[in-house]
Amino acid sequence: MKLRVSHVTSYRYPDPVSLCHSIAHLKPRDLPHQTCLSSQVRVDPWPAVSREHTDFFGNRVSYFAVQQSHSHLDVTALSEVEVRPRSLPDPGATAPWELALERVQAGRDEGVAAARIFTLASPLVPLHLAATDYARTSFTPGRPLLEAAINLMGRIYLEFEYDPYTVHVDKPGLDFRVHRSQRGAGHGGQGL
Repeated sequence: MKLRVSHVTSYRYPDPVSLCHSIAHLKPRDLPHQTCLSSQVRVDPWPAVSREHTDFFGNRVSYFAVQQSHSHLDVTALSEVEVRPRSLPDPGATAPWELALERVQAGRDEGVAAARIFTLASPLVPLHLAATDYARTSFTPGRPLLEAAINLMGRIYLEFEYDPYTVHVDKPGLDFRVHRSQRGAGHGGQGL
């Protein structure tokens, strides 16, 4: 099946902006189940600098800089993608999560070794016992990996609410309070 995808992001500024540096991840990548037939990113006003590269994870990254005064910025991505059906595994038939953990820790093949980066702490995403304890409820001994991951995602969706006024890119993940949603367990204002 072929899909045409159009994505528009528009900014309107109360006062003119003299300079803009932006990075956009708007171009689809080729995967076993999808092929990007064409893709382009248009920027208005026209950027003085425009480049593309592939990041560490294989994503296509568009960098652009608008170097004249402007009161709006419109970024339009137009893509044509061919997608193929794929069969998804039965969550209950996947390997136990402990086996996946052992494979990542051993890291002998390239794909598994690349996944190790997601297990490491960073300055703004340190490892926290409270987060580990929260996940442990889903990752019980011997539970199939995909089943455990789906359970954890469902719990997060039901029990937490995103609050844009408390989340900042320069704050470590657990330095703000996470509010449980009214949809969830009914615990108000519990933080991790």
